[in-house]
Amino acid sequence: MLTSGNAGETHDVALAYVYAMEQEMATGTIISVDGGAVLV
Repeated sequence: MLTSGNAGETHDVALAYVYAMEQEMATGTIISVDGGAVLV
């Protein structure tokens, strides 16, 4: 599981990829997998 302050791991990137594939209206979307660094 992704926690604040940790770099994204393979599993986290895979979850983001699957999420993007399931979205019908997400063309050209950039998803950052950064371990919550943006929230800090």
